[in-house]
Amino acid sequence: GFEPTSGMSTSRERTWHRESSSGKAGSASKSAAPYIPANIPSQAVADGDKDTGPVKGDMNSLMKALRIALIIALAVVLMAALLTAVARLYKALRYKRASEREKLIMDVEDITGIIRSISSKGVTDRGVLSDYEPFVPERFRDRVSGAFDIYYRIKYGRRAASGEAPGVTLKEVADTRTLRELMHKEYRRLWSSKNR
Repeated sequence: GFEPTSGMSTSRERTWHRESSSGKAGSASKSAAPYIPANIPSQAVADGDKDTGPVKGDMNSLMKALRIALIIALAVVLMAALLTAVARLYKALRYKRASEREKLIMDVEDITGIIRSISSKGVTDRGVLSDYEPFVPERFRDRVSGAFDIYYRIKYGRRAASGEAPGVTLKEVADTRTLRELMHKEYRRLWSSKNR
């Protein structure tokens, strides 16, 4: 039968990738160029026989994971800061639009929050403001007691003959606001001294 391929091959056919020794291949250099497979990264060729592939890959993976963790942590911090800022803005707007009576109630609620924060033993809140009084710093105790009395008067007092809720004076509102601000400064001072 007829066989289309020859059973014989010449040495020239087996050395197709080599430059001929006579220099007829058109190359300016007479030395043979090494064969480099196309799928080997250029860095691996430049480094020679160094075996850094798996180590370098692990380092790249670690760096990517650290970058992602850092981005997530930064996003959480920014989100917490944003939520805090929005909450403060909302509270400030609510306070600004409130009536004098509502402002005094909010100030007293802030004062009880400050007392809870500075109390080392913890206040048991049964819904009675007198539970907070033993935890008030001595220099504020009389003023806090007075603010609590005003709070009870406007929150639970009897309505006047005209049907209006018990009122609050501008001085009472201003005094309660000043007390809240002073206690807030005291709380910040105590908190910063605890964290030194």
